[in-house]
Amino acid sequence: MRLKLAKIDTASVLRWLFLYKGILWIMFGILHRATQGTWASGWIAFFLIVDAAIFLWLSRAIVAGKRWIWRFALALILANMILTLTDQIGIWDIAVLVVDAVVLSLLIAGRRDLARYRSL
Repeated sequence: MRLKLAKIDTASVLRWLFLYKGILWIMFGILHRATQGTWASGWIAFFLIVDAAIFLWLSRAIVAGKRWIWRFALALILANMILTLTDQIGIWDIAVLVVDAVVLSLLIAGRRDLARYRSL
């Protein structure tokens, strides 16, 4: 008896991961602002929430199949990975880095799957 592996719909997985990352960054932004009382924490929280808004937008836009959206998502994930590595590495940084690595691999491996959504 042969096992057949189900084909993964890359766009659906990416949509959920981008949605997860958007919600996660909103929580980080609110938590950072609530626990830090400096003026700089306001700016950090602002940039975290802007990053979250972009991820939430990408959760809807990635199925458009446009090349510039794919490139933008790739650049954003790479930038987030680099910024994660330049920070003090903790358990949250490792968790974010693992999710970013999964998203990066899905973006690269599923590029052709995303292109089929162009007809929508």
